[in-house]
Amino acid sequence: MPASDTVTFDYNTGLYRWTALAVAGAGVAAGLFSGIASSTAGALVAAFFFIIAAITFAQSFRRGPMLVIGPEGLTYAPFSRKPAPWSDLSAVTLVRYEGKRVDFPGKVVFYRQPNGDTVNFAVRDPKRYPSGPGRSFNRFMMKMQGLPPIAIQVFYVKGATQEAIAEAIGRHWSGKIEKKFNSYPRTTSP
Repeated sequence: MPASDTVTFDYNTGLYRWTALAVAGAGVAAGLFSGIASSTAGALVAAFFFIIAAITFAQSFRRGPMLVIGPEGLTYAPFSRKPAPWSDLSAVTLVRYEGKRVDFPGKVVFYRQPNGDTVNFAVRDPKRYPSGPGRSFNRFMMKMQGLPPIAIQVFYVKGATQEAIAEAIGRHWSGKIEKKFNSYPRTTSP
């Protein structure tokens, strides 16, 4: 296959910076407005938010592609710098998210929440790829939801949509791309 059949997506660095700023702001708010700002618990809550903000801000300085889909496989930089060959992929699932809010006077409204949309994938032999506490925790959380363990949050992939990623994967991978819709249980009619 020609090299032009390779699709590359970069990090959305600006979005990482805005997210880091928002998380830092949440840390300030949690520390100041919790009523326990001068206590150890308030300081720990604020410190937690600032650590997450620092990690997110550091992501904004990554260079190079975040996601490369080509004839040799799928390379998702936060998962591994080397490509996962197509023969090693065992599942791909597009996950769309829905939010829920209650409007006055008690009307329940369900709405699309594309910021949470992910493309999840699983590999046959995860031991061949890097692991660590953060990756292990994320994989465990995805498994608890019944999803393939590696999640590409589309919101942070510059210029990407689920459809574009699925189309690029479908050109090379012969497996079925599942679709799942994660939403709140509907206890009322929409």
